Amino acid sequence: MRYLNLAINELDLYLDYTVFSIMAIYVLSSNSLEIGIMGTCFTAPQIIFSKTIGKAADKKATHNIRIISFSFMLIAMLLSLYIANIFFLCSIVFLKNIGRFGNSVTVSKMLLPTETSAQFYEKYGYIVNSSRICMPILCVLLYNNIGLSSLLYLSIFLNLIGLYTSIRMNVVEKSVQLAKADCAKSNGADTKISNDRLLLFAITCLILSSLSLYLSNDLISFLFMSFGASETSIGVLISVLGLGGIMGVRIAKFLFHSLSPEKVMLLALLMNSISFFLFGYATQSWPISPLLAFYVAMGFTGLASSILSLSFKTILQDRIPFARIGRATAKIQTIAAIVATTLPFLGGALAKFTNIQMPFKVSFLFFASVLCCTTFIINFYKNLLINKNQVINNY
Repeated sequence: MRYLNLAINELDLYLDYTVFSIMAIYVLSSNSLEIGIMGTCFTAPQIIFSKTIGKAADKKATHNIRIISFSFMLIAMLLSLYIANIFFLCSIVFLKNIGRFGNSVTVSKMLLPTETSAQFYEKYGYIVNSSRICMPILCVLLYNNIGLSSLLYLSIFLNLIGLYTSIRMNVVEKSVQLAKADCAKSNGADTKISNDRLLLFAITCLILSSLSLYLSNDLISFLFMSFGASETSIGVLISVLGLGGIMGVRIAKFLFHSLSPEKVMLLALLMNSISFFLFGYATQSWPISPLLAFYVAMGFTGLASSILSLSFKTILQDRIPFARIGRATAKIQTIAAIVATTLPFLGGALAKFTNIQMPFKVSFLFFASVLCCTTFIINFYKNLLINKNQVINNY
């Protein structure tokens, strides 16, 4: 029941990406600037409700929070049946992502005492990336053969299942005594983060990656269309992202046996740099098709995303007291959201007033700069980072 509940949330997440992209581009005929505004609505709930949801995740029963979250998502999709314009769509995206954020924060509270964090997040990684593969393909098939309404009803159905499994779910959390003992070992999440170099490094990588990704990520479907791809590519490209993600889970598990965490994250930065170079600089004059280059870039993005996500979540779960993991997760996601909230709007404006590839070029330059700086620090200031023998051993 626990993993089914997680799977329903992820399936609906990638259904949303496809649905909202299709609605914005084809149904509402939105321009890139409006897509940037819509992208901001995906992150704004993290800033506004992070403190409330983070505290609730640590103090309330996990399944109760997920009941409320799925209720928000269900209401949003019922309202989506009556969308009239882009501003109504943005309101629905905002409402649904309040629930999405609640589900996201409570993932860290669903770890059982008998599991290691690495085991849990490896399984969760497979759920995430399998959802990326199957759901977009299903969405394209339904959209082409039945229409957009079938996708909306599918989302409503999934959220009903998510609500039902949340009601039935009996998450076996750590005992109150163990949680209190865990709190006693630390002065709190803030102190733990500020004194933990590995955790600081992981958070920095996550935030810098968010800066680059949010600037252009919402424009990928426009980029494909500008090079002559059909609307089917909207679903297929997300599936390619999922295939790369599944490979990334396996690669991350293997790498943590032999490499230190900061070097694994450095590899993720390298892959993202390659991806956005292809997105930003592919032209018709290249010996390979730009669309083929874009699909390769999507695969590398999936690899990088999975490696960074799996390593970061495992590090966070292992180094933050369980009784405070909800607040810490919400706070970290909020930091990433704050630096990224305006970037979809900026990326949309940049594409509108220059060209569609310009935001991807800027993302590449940023990733490349971060990669060079991080490589320099690792090679010349090793005392600032983690000892080589300090590796995630849970794998």
